[in-house]
Amino acid sequence: MIKKITGWIEALESKKPNKALKTTHERSVKRCIDYCATHRGFSSEFNNAAHKLQNEIENRSSDNWTIDTYEKIINLFKSSTKEINDSVSLITNESLSAAKSFFKLRNKYDYFFVVDLEMTCTEDRTDKQFLMETIEIGCAVVDSNNLKIISTFKSFVKPSKNKTLTPFCKKLTNISQDDINKADDFTTVSQNFKVYLSQFQNGLFMAWGSGDDKQLKQDAKLNTIDSPIENLDNLNLKTFFKNLGFSGKGFGLKKALNIVGLEQGEAHRALSDAINTAKLLPAMFEKAEIFLDESDSLKYLNTKTINSKGRLLTFILRHKPEDAGVTLNDQGWCDIEPLLKNLKKGQQNKITLNELFELVENDDESRFQISPDGKEIRCLQGHSLSYVKIDFVTVKPEFNLFHGTSDVGIKGIMNDKSIKRMSRNFVQLTDDIRKAKKIGARHGSPVIIKIDTRSMNRDNIAIFKSENGVFLTNNVPAMYFSEIKYNIADEYWPPQKKEANNQLVYI
Repeated sequence: MIKKITGWIEALESKKPNKALKTTHERSVKRCIDYCATHRGFSSEFNNAAHKLQNEIENRSSDNWTIDTYEKIINLFKSSTKEINDSVSLITNESLSAAKSFFKLRNKYDYFFVVDLEMTCTEDRTDKQFLMETIEIGCAVVDSNNLKIISTFKSFVKPSKNKTLTPFCKKLTNISQDDINKADDFTTVSQNFKVYLSQFQNGLFMAWGSGDDKQLKQDAKLNTIDSPIENLDNLNLKTFFKNLGFSGKGFGLKKALNIVGLEQGEAHRALSDAINTAKLLPAMFEKAEIFLDESDSLKYLNTKTINSKGRLLTFILRHKPEDAGVTLNDQGWCDIEPLLKNLKKGQQNKITLNELFELVENDDESRFQISPDGKEIRCLQGHSLSYVKIDFVTVKPEFNLFHGTSDVGIKGIMNDKSIKRMSRNFVQLTDDIRKAKKIGARHGSPVIIKIDTRSMNRDNIAIFKSENGVFLTNNVPAMYFSEIKYNIADEYWPPQKKEANNQLVYI
């Protein structure tokens, strides 16, 4: 879109006065203004200015636009390119990587367990003999769909070593000695916490920093039991907050809340701090999405040629190596030298060695792999050639996977009551809903099928994982479709129910 806006700046500046735009051109200009008014990568002031112009020309055709109107449009478009470039320049490789990883979490997990602990403490931080133990556990359970807190857990814990709280600790936490004396020991509270978390399947442990995860493991070891979060993936929110560009070094939870414009509740109490931490999630996911949107805009400006040659390479390396006069082995590898030499014969398909490496490096879907010696290339999945049998790793994912199709493709899938691999060797699945949407949009309006991978694991349906993170399987019967999303513009999955025969009925 930014490329289109940039093109209109030059076109409008050179347009003859008093000459109306063609209807198609007028619609294009209005779409660009709509983009400026709604895109979250721009400042709110810029969005408001664009919205004002949007209202000004809404019901007027271009033959009624004044010179002043055209000047406003040109100035808006010039400002947009500066704003978007300023925004993109802030996106480092570290922040983009963090955004990609963080954005996936809402699709990979159904719940986030945001946990905070209070521990025994002493004013003398140099006292290495003092053993810190958990004295309070607080947890806010967040629904990953809407990022709202749906349940909480809170419990005091009686320490086993330093049973008497120091005056410093009581003042800092506002926890009394009586609170601790009446509490259960760590073994009991840990078991209660574990049972509580078991109500929410497919959850991710989150905390502000790495200390709470380590403390729970230390307490578990001290009491010769397993940690209540032993089998959970865990995530350090403080690290992601920094890598998403909210702040540099030297910030705590209080400053983080201030940065996103939130008030802090009672500090140094486990549940209050857990709730405060959970409140950061909407702002963090929004920032991650903005980074991904802006990086997509930037790549769009520079990868048209790469994408074109990428499609050529995938066709050769997945389906028709003979068209380029090359062969693949059973692991899909192709010698680079004869491939480039044969492509050079047809000038329109010429790819240089440097272009090849650039293409592999910048491919959004990471479809290609260069061998360690730099002499061979292959596609990692998507082959229709029966003799290509890449040694994929067998996995049993305990999180949601998705399959992207179109409004046309879904009809065939529902008729067949299965996602079939068709001419491909495997059905491709992903843990990234954005990627599934992108795949579905190639052939029409995108439709996303959410796959019940736990049931597939239970029924011993083989799932493989490629080196670029794509999940593969043979066929996916409809009994493993947990949800289907037609209206991708909606924030949530559409309401639906299951009949006794496990067939989906859409409301």
